[in-house]
Amino acid sequence: MDQTAPKWIAAMKLLATSILQRYQNRFWLIIVGAVLSIPTSIWGYNSFMYKWAKQESNCVTGYYQNVARLADKPFRLEDTLNKTDSEFKDCLSSVDPTKSNYIFIRDEAKRIRSKQ
Repeated sequence: MDQTAPKWIAAMKLLATSILQRYQNRFWLIIVGAVLSIPTSIWGYNSFMYKWAKQESNCVTGYYQNVARLADKPFRLEDTLNKTDSEFKDCLSSVDPTKSNYIFIRDEAKRIRSKQ
């Protein structure tokens, strides 16, 4: 049993190095794409679409939270709806799925912390 373990480890090292040598350029392309938020694979495209959908759902959630907050207070309907509507439009115009993953995660963490 002791003699098969080093052969198994050697085989895994050989496999890993051969895969890395074969797909080295693709590996770096995926890494650069993830950092710069350029979809270079199906995973990058999924990340791109997730960031877009998440930012838009944040806008919709914020809109409904504002409307729910207004239900508790006396208000002039026209003024508050105009304000809420303009905030919603500003939020939708600021949606940017091309922002880097680091900035997206940082912004989401700030948003979650501000809710608590």
